[in-house]
Amino acid sequence: MHISLQLEASQLPNMDRRGKSDPFVVVYRKVDTNAAREDWAKLGQTETVYNDLCPKWSTTFSLEYNFGTNFLLRFSIYDRDSKDDDLSKQDYIGEVRCTIAQIVLADNQTFKSQVTKPGAKIGAKTGFLTIRGEEEKGDLGDSVTLQFAARNLRRARKPFYVLSRKNANDSNYSPVIYSEVHQGYSSSSQVTTFKPITKSLAKLVNGDLDRELQVQFMDYDRWGKHYRGGCATFTLRTAKIAISSATTVRYPLVKNKTNGNLVDAGTLLLKKCEISVPYSFLDYIRSGTNINLVVAVDMSATNGDPSDPSSLHYNNRRAPNEYVIALQEVGNVLAAYDTSNAFPAFGFGATLPPVFRETAHVFALTGNIMQPVCQGVEGVVEMYYNALNNVGPYMPCHYAPVLEHVIQMVREENARTNGAMYTVLLLVTDGDFSDFPQVANLICSAADLPLSIVIVGVGNSRFVKLERLDGDDTPLCSTDGTPCARDIVQFVQFHNHRYDPKKLAKEVLDEIPDQLVSYMRSKGIKPGDITPGPSRQPRRAPSSNPNGQPAGPYIPASRQGSSRLTFQAMPPTTMHLSPPTFGQQPIHASNPMQTQAPLHLQPPMQTHQSAQTPGVYSYRMPQPGVPASPYSQIPSPYSYHTPHMYPPTSTPYAHQAGVQPEHGQYQPQSSLMNNQISYSQPQYQPPPPS
Repeated sequence: MHISLQLEASQLPNMDRRGKSDPFVVVYRKVDTNAAREDWAKLGQTETVYNDLCPKWSTTFSLEYNFGTNFLLRFSIYDRDSKDDDLSKQDYIGEVRCTIAQIVLADNQTFKSQVTKPGAKIGAKTGFLTIRGEEEKGDLGDSVTLQFAARNLRRARKPFYVLSRKNANDSNYSPVIYSEVHQGYSSSSQVTTFKPITKSLAKLVNGDLDRELQVQFMDYDRWGKHYRGGCATFTLRTAKIAISSATTVRYPLVKNKTNGNLVDAGTLLLKKCEISVPYSFLDYIRSGTNINLVVAVDMSATNGDPSDPSSLHYNNRRAPNEYVIALQEVGNVLAAYDTSNAFPAFGFGATLPPVFRETAHVFALTGNIMQPVCQGVEGVVEMYYNALNNVGPYMPCHYAPVLEHVIQMVREENARTNGAMYTVLLLVTDGDFSDFPQVANLICSAADLPLSIVIVGVGNSRFVKLERLDGDDTPLCSTDGTPCARDIVQFVQFHNHRYDPKKLAKEVLDEIPDQLVSYMRSKGIKPGDITPGPSRQPRRAPSSNPNGQPAGPYIPASRQGSSRLTFQAMPPTTMHLSPPTFGQQPIHASNPMQTQAPLHLQPPMQTHQSAQTPGVYSYRMPQPGVPASPYSQIPSPYSYHTPHMYPPTSTPYAHQAGVQPEHGQYQPQSSLMNNQISYSQPQYQPPPPS
């Protein structure tokens, strides 16, 4: 699609001693958005408006718009002092820079910004530039719906018609539509009504409302020798005008005899002529639809050890791995359409501290499943790096739990809105998963939700399963054979675009606009039906886990202003009452707020912890320069099939490397009665002084 930009300015400074400024604008597009150098391509310039400090330029700029590409524009304003096109001979007034997404997302697609000029004095009046964006509707595929009927047809036992358009270069007609064959016609006075037909305006008349159309009636013959009946001609423009004042428009059907005479062959009845412009992606964005980004990252063992340079998760911030590049390139484009800048981010396929016993098939990268939101794409990347230092890669890898978790989030959010929220799940994976049937069923069940799933495959796998989920070659079906009602999956291999990550984001997000529009159409939601709400608050976890248990109250984790962090556990689907023992040996960890500091372990002093309510546990990190207490609190050591919280500062490899308790063993006595976990006070012997 294309967007037309029109410019106007106000309160520009007067650069001329006599008279007023003669402003014009030169428009540039940055060639590489991420490049540090100033590399711009000129798109064109406006005409000059003479003696006007509040000019409105008539020149428009048509830009190709692609949802997967967010590029930077520069609008440089000059005062014309010379007829020469050399800009160095003109007075420079200032400039405005913005992205195409800022224009699209602005109220009424009207972006206004103060003109800036390097070296201008603080408080100097530099004026304002207003950029108005408007979608060019000509390339949207406007549709035409026509319905015909006929009366007094001659020799028409099985009538049908051929709708043709007149050729542009000669007087002949080319067929466009063949109607259905009407069965059972017997009386010449009977009205034969045909089914409505819909065709794009471009394919019917190539966008020309004055192009002549012909309706030719035929009598069907199974041997192909159809009897040619009468015909009538009209244009869409005249038909639209005529039917606006009448329920039916009549055209005489005439037949050309071999001797050249015209004879009456009945009457063509035009019962419907509707020309409609389908709503576009930008229509919904302009009306208040917000794009929500949710991230899921594959942390399973098939990616390799993060400390190994050959690992897909190689932890080296100076040389970002494929996961980080995919998160940044795709996430930054989607982030421009998410007004909250708050993105839930999940991991799957790992074991969590402090137990490291069973695979967590969905957990929050933040360490708190009840508060999975990261601030900005940078926050997602930071929490990803943090998770690499905390979780233990494990197998098997399942997609279904994280999909189910996100689908539940979308379902609950959709119940509160009507087209105002559309979620895009960005799933980055190496493609090795073992629950394809469950994943296929979940995707098919989510087709009626405002959700798209974009999958980026990293590494060099064949990605056969992910290609099947995409459904481009063969439509995706559930296990019972039911095809997916709507295409909601787009899969792209990172390897194909590793030398040009910009094209990765473009290809991954290429189908999002059509998927959003298809959802709105399937639900009968028009842009005018959408009520844009206030800026969305950080999203919570679903109110129930896959087993239907309530997730309890929303208790945010404190991450700022103190070294005391709070963690929250998700209610378990299956609970194993086998807490491990802890001793004095510290697990060295990276303190996200300070520097390296040892984390000393101490058993929690919790009693009567409900299995139905998330438990809140905490530990205290030693401050640099302050003698550390020999014991700090840690989360209660439950073992879950479903995910629980991990401390964002503990390191799994210390535990897995053989750190074992030697003193002060903790052996809580646990019992499960009436859905309550009851812990007695542990008999804890502190370690001897060193």
